[in-house]
Amino acid sequence: AEILAKHLQEINPHIHVSYQNSRFDETNADDLVQHQDVVLDGCDNFSTRYLVNEICVKHHVSLISASAIGFEGQMLMVEGESACYECLFPKEQHVNESLRCADTGVLATTPNVMASLQAHHALIYLGLGRTALKQKLLLWNGLSMQQRILSFEKDVNCTLCQASHTAKVN
Repeated sequence: AEILAKHLQEINPHIHVSYQNSRFDETNADDLVQHQDVVLDGCDNFSTRYLVNEICVKHHVSLISASAIGFEGQMLMVEGESACYECLFPKEQHVNESLRCADTGVLATTPNVMASLQAHHALIYLGLGRTALKQKLLLWNGLSMQQRILSFEKDVNCTLCQASHTAKVN
């Protein structure tokens, strides 16, 4: 993080870059997320991914979540009153932490492609206000070099984003 911050500062000396060298968990999640414009999640485990989603929804911070395994990747955006990660992937159905790149493997280029797509989406969101993947799931296949985008709806029974919406309205 420190080396990346220095490199970014060298690229553009007119910006301020800060960094954190700490594990993202329940003890620091609120402090790390609540004042951000957008969070880019690229973690390699479900418990952290669900925590990032929960904190972003809680603080109404946009989230672009990308993941990769094997030859495939996926990405989605949570923004405003949109469906959240848990609407699409209910937590109780994804408790298997063994589905990680470290355990199952990933072609080295797959996370790079997904990170590039994620950075691209973040830039068009921050610079142009575009939300191309809001309530959409991008699926990328590195073997066929094809990509699909599927729409999904907010889960009316999602206790996470429905509770956040209710709290914001009241």
